[in-house]
Amino acid sequence: MPLTRLAAIVLSVLIAAQVQAYPAAADGSNVRGIVRAMDKALIASELIARVDKIPFRDGQSFNKGDVIIAFDCARYNAELRSASAETRAARHTLNANLKLQKHKAIGSSEVEISRAKFDQAESHMQALKVRTRQCKIRAPYNGRVVKNLINEHEMPKANEPLIEIVGDTDLEIDLLVPSNWLVWLKPGTKFEFFVDEVQHSFHASVVRLGAVVDPISQTARLSGVFLEDRAAVLPGMSGTAHFKTMKKISERVTNVQTAP
Repeated sequence: MPLTRLAAIVLSVLIAAQVQAYPAAADGSNVRGIVRAMDKALIASELIARVDKIPFRDGQSFNKGDVIIAFDCARYNAELRSASAETRAARHTLNANLKLQKHKAIGSSEVEISRAKFDQAESHMQALKVRTRQCKIRAPYNGRVVKNLINEHEMPKANEPLIEIVGDTDLEIDLLVPSNWLVWLKPGTKFEFFVDEVQHSFHASVVRLGAVVDPISQTARLSGVFLEDRAAVLPGMSGTAHFKTMKKISERVTNVQTAP
């Protein structure tokens, strides 16, 4: 048998195995996928304070920097003012002792004690400043509220989950493909993704291949991104990815198998 003919037969067997390994589509070029948000968070706070305001309800959109939860921090603000006053007093005492030390009217130990008291007062004030900045929880990115887990006027426990949010700017498409597709799949491979919920097809591209292959199902995960505006698409929507590359492989299989 001629070598070229033998190579053609071997090639047809290998490619046919790739096509037949995925029975979900007639030509083996379609796989199901789901839209996933890259940014998602369940936000809590260490503050023990009454919730004063929750501006956004479930499903509403917000922008980065918007206040998504505000606490009534009157007590913390009063403590901060008190700490600021103590710091000013400690600074005044330290400065006065430094002047007395220059005239040898006070010993170095008294100066060091006043310096330590000033450092302690300032550290306490800075800690309260950090805490009061938590009185308003701001959105870390553009997104939507998935679910509010607390209501206005309630006082949650420290570190209790308060709100679940999801980003709607950076979306990825999670796909599960036959592991033998890794022969030709690579970052940058283009595909079409038809979203069921909006009944529309979008151009997309592979950005990342999975690190492992499932040995039982012989499948691998990959991630893709949209290459065009997809304002109507939300995290959790699902659809079908169509790879033209795999369709071309299927056509090559047919041509090789029918060759005389």
